[in-house]
Amino acid sequence: MPSYAIATLGAFAFDGTGGAAIVGDIEIGALPRTIVVAANALSTTPVQVNAYTSDFVKVKLPVKLSGIESQGETAPDHLARMLANLRTEVEKDTNTLTIAPWGMENAYTFTVYKNENFPVVIGTLTQARAVMRFDLTLTCLPV
Repeated sequence: MPSYAIATLGAFAFDGTGGAAIVGDIEIGALPRTIVVAANALSTTPVQVNAYTSDFVKVKLPVKLSGIESQGETAPDHLARMLANLRTEVEKDTNTLTIAPWGMENAYTFTVYKNENFPVVIGTLTQARAVMRFDLTLTCLPV
């Protein structure tokens, strides 16, 4: 199944050519904002409203990693290497996530902050064909 969007997390590309792809809907959460009321004696009105960003945006990527057999590397070894590379990119202190939906001129760009390790599903596809499917949720702020 071809990807309808190309996502890149640092140096790790989910473009469908190297075994990593986005399969499904990408969910980009809303930027949470908190509004507080503050008194300000110097203001023209005695009450002021301040808004600030109170949390990060959650971006959920449905990921499919497929091990590809090549000269000198089995499909399960390739899958393990891709998983280790993805884990390295996710655990960096800061990184960049770029999502380019198919046919759109402008891409969505986020700054990704240190994320904890992500859950991995080892199912029948992993055992039979060296394929993993899981949701990767990242903590981000828009650029």
